[in-house]
Amino acid sequence: MGKPSIKGINKFKKQKEEQAGDEWRIAYIDMLTNILIFFIMAFSLSVADVEKLKMFGDFFSGTPPKSEVPPETGNVPTDKPGASIKKSSIVPIFNIVKKVSTIEGVSVSQGAEGLHINISEQLLFDSGSAKLKSDASKVLNKIVDMLAHTDFKIRIEGHTDDVPIHTSLYANNWELSIARSISVMKYFKNKTDIDPGRLIAIGYGETKPLYPNISEKNRSLNRRVELVFIGLKLN
Repeated sequence: MGKPSIKGINKFKKQKEEQAGDEWRIAYIDMLTNILIFFIMAFSLSVADVEKLKMFGDFFSGTPPKSEVPPETGNVPTDKPGASIKKSSIVPIFNIVKKVSTIEGVSVSQGAEGLHINISEQLLFDSGSAKLKSDASKVLNKIVDMLAHTDFKIRIEGHTDDVPIHTSLYANNWELSIARSISVMKYFKNKTDIDPGRLIAIGYGETKPLYPNISEKNRSLNRRVELVFIGLKLN
C-alpha cells in the first residue's frame, strides 16, 4: 500500500474538526434543554402551594376566598420540621377554621408561633368553675375535627381576669386556669385517638391579659381558653 497523501491527511483532519464542532453544539443545546425542563418542573410544583397560601391569606385579611376548589395535594409549609397539615386536608382545615371564627365568643388569629383559637370562658365554663358546660361541645367538637387533619402540637392555655378568687377547690386564679386547660385537654383525649404527646395544658391565671383589666367588658374578654396550634401557619 502506498503512503497517504498530504492532501488526504488534511481532508481527514478537517472532517474530524467539523464533527467535533457539531458535538459541542449538540451538548450545549442538551444542557439548555435540561435547564429549561428543570425550571418548568420547579414552577409547576410550587403553584399549588402558592394558591393554598393565597387562599388562607385572603381569609385572614378579610378578602372573600375564590369559589374554585384549590388543589388538595401536598402540605402547607411550616417552620416546624416534621409537622404539617395532612395530605388532602387543605380544604377541610380552611372550612373548619372559617366556621369556628363565625361563632360568637371565638376569635382566630395567626401568630408568630402558630394558629391561635381564642374561646371565651362563657362558652365553656361557669364562673369560678373548671367543669365544662354541657353545650361546650358545640365549639370543642369543631376543634376535634381540626385535630384529625393535622399533626401539630396543641398548647391549651387557661386565662383568667385579675379578680382574686378563693374557693374550696381553687386557692387562686392560677389554679383555676390550670384546671380549665386540663378539662379541655381531657375532652380532646376522650373524643379522639390523638397522641397525648401532642397536647400541652398550661395555666397562666391573670398574667397574660388580652386587654387591661380596667372594666368588666375587658375582664370578660380576658377570661378565656386559648388553643395554639404550634407551627401551623395559614397565611
